[in-house]
Amino acid sequence: GTITFSISTAYSGGDPNWLSVSGGNTTPTTLSFFQSGAGLLTQGSHTATVTLTATTPASGVANATITVTYTSGSGGGGSPAPPPAGATQVPSLVLSKAVALSKAKKALSRKYGRIYKRGKRRVSCKRRSTTEYRCSFSLRYRGKKRLGTVKVLATSKGVKVTVKQR
Repeated sequence: GTITFSISTAYSGGDPNWLSVSGGNTTPTTLSFFQSGAGLLTQGSHTATVTLTATTPASGVANATITVTYTSGSGGGGSPAPPPAGATQVPSLVLSKAVALSKAKKALSRKYGRIYKRGKRRVSCKRRSTTEYRCSFSLRYRGKKRLGTVKVLATSKGVKVTVKQR
């Protein structure tokens, strides 16, 4: 027969909720695990214990325990833990040059308006890491020249763009 169960998640070390579990709660089913709040975690290894507790039938069925470990990025070239069996892997953050260039141009257009839109402009980007590009720019319009850099950084919350004029 089928078993209906509840799903509970416990986090080690006082971690905030960083794991989402989705799927049905009646057997047979497939559960998917998603890293959802990892941006709130400190660097290092984090463990969540997912417990499936039978509700129907209420007795005679042992709890099932699934341990999920996530290693948040370290600056020293550490690699994230492989996804647990049956988990859906969340794509890692990778910023392409085309996206970085597009975001930099959009930020310059917002900041400089007419100077950017009508003037002579040059923007070039260099990769600093898989998640960061540093773009240099030069703008000229009616004898005024603007030089500077644009930092484009992929974060778990989206792409952050910072414009600095020299």
